[in-house]
Amino acid sequence: MIDETNTGDICTEDVARELEEESLEEGVLVSDGGEEGIHRDELHHLLNNYRRRALIRYMNEFTEENEFDLKAVSNEVTDLERQLNDSENSPSNKTVYTTISQHHIPVLEENRTVEFDRDSRKFRLGENFDIIRHYVDDGFYPEETPVSNLERDELHSILENSRRRAIVRYMKEFPEENHELQQISDEIASLEENISIEEITKEGHKRYRTSVGQNLSSLDDYGVINYDSKSHYFNRGENFSTVESYVEDSFYEPDPYITEEVALLENRNNSQGFIRGFFDNLRSHFD
Repeated sequence: MIDETNTGDICTEDVARELEEESLEEGVLVSDGGEEGIHRDELHHLLNNYRRRALIRYMNEFTEENEFDLKAVSNEVTDLERQLNDSENSPSNKTVYTTISQHHIPVLEENRTVEFDRDSRKFRLGENFDIIRHYVDDGFYPEETPVSNLERDELHSILENSRRRAIVRYMKEFPEENHELQQISDEIASLEENISIEEITKEGHKRYRTSVGQNLSSLDDYGVINYDSKSHYFNRGENFSTVESYVEDSFYEPDPYITEEVALLENRNNSQGFIRGFFDNLRSHFD
């Protein structure tokens, strides 16, 4: 069941508040057009909201249309939410139209996923649409396919933070049983500052340790890792296989920009990750 919040957004409130505030503190990057593709921070920030994903799925299903009427598409999204919601929580056409026009279309426009004409109140596919479309379900009308035990809002809110992605990349490249906070915070500091671990200052060690520790706790909350806040050791959680397919393979040479070619490859990997996660969860019920 979809929960309708006071702002009209389809999103778990605690996830939106806690994880988005962390991402904004570290900086969700927005491409200035100087790089080919879309930054991973942008991608997951854009996808962490149900209505933005619904808009992309609608455009993906009806790509033959040259342009889309904002009010007509908003009404389609409203009808879809009513099918998935009970009558008491069903949003009004006005609520959905207002949030889409005032919040979600500007986000899609800023990320060059759509081009919006404010005079005609119509929009068309933007230059980054062919990248974004590979990260949503095919078809507008069916309910979204679940991703393991994570809600899609949660999945993308987790992944829009570069340090959380770095933690997952590190564990993906070095699949040892246990990892330790100070070790990985030093590795992330070295990578971000482009210096050796020996060159990290005492203040830098402390600052990164605090930030990375907070992100480990967030990943633990959502079952991506198992983190012991006393010993500061952590290992893979039940949802790790779902999340790892959305990050690059290399910890030391991350590629923050996604092109359509990369999106196609990751789409295949994500499907395989979903299948692995499904059977892992199925087996857990019989253990």
